[in-house]
Amino acid sequence: FLNPEKAGVLMSNRVKLQAALFAAALLLAVAALLLFWQFLRNETAITAAENSRFQTYQVADGLRQTSDDLTRMARLYAVTGEARYRDYFQEILDIRSGDAPRPDQYFRVYWDFVVDSGQRPRTAHRSVPLDALARQAGFTEREFRLLRQSEDNSNLLAELEQQALQAQTPAEREQARQTLHSAEYHAEKARIMTPLNHLLAAADNRASQTLNTRLSARQTYSIVILLLLALSGILSAAGLVVAVKGGRG
Repeated sequence: FLNPEKAGVLMSNRVKLQAALFAAALLLAVAALLLFWQFLRNETAITAAENSRFQTYQVADGLRQTSDDLTRMARLYAVTGEARYRDYFQEILDIRSGDAPRPDQYFRVYWDFVVDSGQRPRTAHRSVPLDALARQAGFTEREFRLLRQSEDNSNLLAELEQQALQAQTPAEREQARQTLHSAEYHAEKARIMTPLNHLLAAADNRASQTLNTRLSARQTYSIVILLLLALSGILSAAGLVVAVKGGRG
């Protein structure tokens, strides 16, 4: 048997070891909690990056769709001579520039229904120019320049299309129809789509880099958090073992 003095020293050492083990376990648990908070912030950043890419595609594709809608209205007028297509054409331009309210969820099918029935499938509440949509989507300066270049090219083509919309007689409309289907016209359309294609590639590359970085951080956070929790559990278990042995002693 140990004498009381040695037994007291041993008990004191066990208490100290137990306290140190539990303190270390608590510190590791707190560190895991702090890292988990960083993990949640990283998840928020991942969601934001994905949303930014989606919004960028919406804006870029919206410009492409607008250009195609303008082409369609000009061609429909050249074939039919119906004044409503001139009105639709101007409305499309006004929506893009922010001079007319933008229909809700404009990225969904819209003008196909208008052409068919003459009725707007959805209401429009506020005017938002294309530039504002690009800023909201978080475009970089390069992406913004590419968007502006594509829009400027589209506006130049719209001037040619507006000339076709002035055709009155069948002969004038036939000439307009030929112009709107000519090789020169298709070349001008390609001038609109080229910077737009570069924009989509740049935005996709930007989003991919951000997502890859964040996804790598997600994996690192997950591994470190699990290791910290495992070590904390081991130290807590060791502390309990020391406490049980101390109680038996």
